[in-house]
Amino acid sequence: MDGNFGFIVSPAIDDAPLSADVRRHDYDRYLCTLFAPRERRADLIALLAFNLELSRLRERVTELTLGQIRLTWWHETIEGVFDGHPRQHPVAQSLARMVGHYGLSRRMFEEMIDSRTKEFDETGFANLGELESFAEQTSGALQCVSLKVLEVDETEAVEAARRVGLAWALVGLCRSVPYHARLGRVYLPRDLLASADLAPSAVAAMRDGSRLEPVIEAVLELAAEHLTAARRLKPNVPPGALPVLLPATLATSYLRDLSVRKFDPFAIPGEANPTLRQLRLIWASWTKRY
Repeated sequence: MDGNFGFIVSPAIDDAPLSADVRRHDYDRYLCTLFAPRERRADLIALLAFNLELSRLRERVTELTLGQIRLTWWHETIEGVFDGHPRQHPVAQSLARMVGHYGLSRRMFEEMIDSRTKEFDETGFANLGELESFAEQTSGALQCVSLKVLEVDETEAVEAARRVGLAWALVGLCRSVPYHARLGRVYLPRDLLASADLAPSAVAAMRDGSRLEPVIEAVLELAAEHLTAARRLKPNVPPGALPVLLPATLATSYLRDLSVRKFDPFAIPGEANPTLRQLRLIWASWTKRY
């Protein structure tokens, strides 16, 4: 953090248009970028902005056909980025400046795009394994690409980043159940819902999640396993990887909040305190932990 924790008051960052969007819609991971070297922050923001564009497609279009059109558009955009002819789009322009410098993989970007097709599948995820695969192809991949921007390529660091990304996605999904329910969407595994004698339609109509306890607990147990595995790798993870691994600190906090509330996502009282989140990240950075 350049020895400066002034971002608690003013968390500004260069590359204002993308930064403002990410700060508004992905605040936690935005905060984590502020612990990266100053010259790398805008590039990390660009990756978060790319992920944000993909994650919002399901909110912006209601039909699979329209979703496929937008996903195809992003495939063509990434093709232009890697071929040296990026579209006049702020995310594309930012990525085009990065791919050659860091040696980023076109395949990984394409897989991140393809994975979003699942969000248009009305049947959702059949089981926890399918959900875990989706988390790995989205959030896990994002963490690994971000690690490339920090120019960290140690095997243990890559594995830790992948697992942190997986855990982050699983915890985020559980916390977002009320939001998805309001939209009539359910991403919890169907087999876990069935074991709790719940139909997806019942979850979409919920305003109280007490019956979801065994389902949410199972998903969070898997998230906790990934966090534990990531932390076991710490002795072999270089300090330079820390900004990409810091989401683990917040994921653990959110997991604990859900556990205290008996795994009822509807009982979470609004947005977590931003100052407390910042302080947790500062302490984790200061102690070199994630």
